[in-house]
Amino acid sequence: MNYAIAAPSWLAPAVIAGLIGAFVALKSILADKRNRALIDTAQQLGLKFEGENWAPGSQAPQLETPLFEHRTDEQIRNIMSGTREGLAVSFFDYWYGRGKGHREQTLAAFSQQVWLPSFELGPRSIIRGMGIHFESHPDFAKRFRLSSVDPEKTRELFTPGMLSFLESFDLNSKWRLEGSGLTLVVYRSGKKVGPQEFLSFVEETTRIAKTFFHLSGLKEPGHRPSVLGLIPDKS
Repeated sequence: MNYAIAAPSWLAPAVIAGLIGAFVALKSILADKRNRALIDTAQQLGLKFEGENWAPGSQAPQLETPLFEHRTDEQIRNIMSGTREGLAVSFFDYWYGRGKGHREQTLAAFSQQVWLPSFELGPRSIIRGMGIHFESHPDFAKRFRLSSVDPEKTRELFTPGMLSFLESFDLNSKWRLEGSGLTLVVYRSGKKVGPQEFLSFVEETTRIAKTFFHLSGLKEPGHRPSVLGLIPDKS
């Protein structure tokens, strides 16, 4: 006669707890490894590594673009800041959400002195819904969705030259651009950049930002709301 040996009632919870603990430990090890690699990367690029907070005196970007609106459980890590091509810039990892809604990606935030209307641009395959159309570039809206709370100012910002530049993007790269106030954010949707890819990410995002501001239809830094967003700046 065969006798089945029943497992202790505490065994299954203990196994689950052990697996969770191992997963958390592995995640922590990988995060530390990435952190150390990015510290070396920042030094190689002549950038200041600031960890999870911008240091006093650093030119922290205004993170008010659509990506940062109404997010829960958000975290910013591995900040490295400095200047590229005359623009103040910060590169960092950004996490938000939980479960299936969890996203993590590496961002480049460029700051300058021209006030940008709040806008969001990305491939139509990623961003759904109606967007702004341009008569000069009828196919633009077939490939991209550009949305803004200020469509008229955004039309002024996106000149024909800029639209032609953006149409040269490879849609498979999933580049997204967002702007608000003094900050332009450039990133690949859902893409966390590995240390070995960081140099190319820095070079490509800097090229995009520099060209964006060069082709921008908004050039005058004086005509913008104040930092508080309440009183026009007449200085």
